[in-house]
Amino acid sequence: MIRNPKIISQNNFSTKGLVFLLICIVFFGSEAVFATDLNVTKTSLKISNDAGVAINGSLKINSNVLFNNSGNIYCTSGGTLELNSSIQGSGNFYLYGDEDYSVSGSSALVSNLYLSRKGTTYINSRFLVSNSLHLTSGLIDVLPGSELYVENLSADAISCSDDLNSESYVIGTISRNVNPFDTYFFPVGDNNGIRSFYIESCSSLDKISVSYLPDIETTWNAAQTEVSLTLPGGWQVDTENATTAFIPGMSLFGVDESEKYSLSVLNISDLEVLPPKFVMDFNSVLTRDMLYLSTNTPNNSGLLALGQLGKITNPGIENEGPKLVNFLVVNGTARSTFEVPGINNYKQITLKVFSRHGNLVYESGNYKNDFDAINYKEGTYFYEMNLENLEGEKILMRNIIEIVGRN
Repeated sequence: MIRNPKIISQNNFSTKGLVFLLICIVFFGSEAVFATDLNVTKTSLKISNDAGVAINGSLKINSNVLFNNSGNIYCTSGGTLELNSSIQGSGNFYLYGDEDYSVSGSSALVSNLYLSRKGTTYINSRFLVSNSLHLTSGLIDVLPGSELYVENLSADAISCSDDLNSESYVIGTISRNVNPFDTYFFPVGDNNGIRSFYIESCSSLDKISVSYLPDIETTWNAAQTEVSLTLPGGWQVDTENATTAFIPGMSLFGVDESEKYSLSVLNISDLEVLPPKFVMDFNSVLTRDMLYLSTNTPNNSGLLALGQLGKITNPGIENEGPKLVNFLVVNGTARSTFEVPGINNYKQITLKVFSRHGNLVYESGNYKNDFDAINYKEGTYFYEMNLENLEGEKILMRNIIEIVGRN
């Protein structure tokens, strides 16, 4: 309840806001105050733990104001929230309504933030949530150069639904503190829906920031020269400590069921260089519910994506090309050379073999079945082969080579 000794001592609002406060206290009693366009300009404001303020409009708090909220603040319509002084205390901050909100200010901080609305909340600054974030409905759009930061180390500090039909998630960057023992969800996405991400088995305490980038496929294809990969989307993951490693989990929402088994975790360290620097984890695993792709391999910060080797393309001809055995054994118990059956049926064959890091390890402009796995370390490689048959028809093949059997 808001009562005369509990609400504020020497508070100053804009004239319009103060008149609203006085009228509401008279007509609604001391339990709640309703106001429009509050402009808190100086001294202090205190909301006790059994009190509430409903604001139908904008809220501005100047930098010299001591604001303590142990109760509830309800913003019931769209407007501007300019928080130049942090809202201290363990109270709750609710955003309701159908219209958009814009949050800015040099010291935007609340304890518990609840979002249940149809409109979008735009973050134009660094917005700190010290205890908990509760997403029921409505989007949060963190604009470039801004940040939404949930400080509480608890894995339950963010509550949301990661269902495909979720109506509440973050577009842009969300940051949170993590420890080595818990699993942390990051409810991120784009205008087409939620694309959540999780982190577990973190190597140390750290602050981790995640954003979903929906245009990675276009970016990658524009940059690539040697490697063809299909990327439905990507997550930019940044750790405060460069040495921090973690196990990632990436949402498969929007991915066709038929493609899930062919995807691998891809960690791209630099999209700008040619060829791009990346690590492709062919030991990636699907979670039991088939909703996430994960791996047992620790990852570091970078651009994590759902990677897929380019499919075989055969422009203009029906022949799918030769059937290649791409499982090579180096201990003498089976074939160690990468052989093209009926090699004399082709005028020319070129072959490039790349390591899982994207480095070119073998190249031949006139391949003669002379790639021998004995000369290479165990592991997964991938190749690009161009064949021209005796009729002048060309075939492009891409797939993996698995080298095993070294003691």
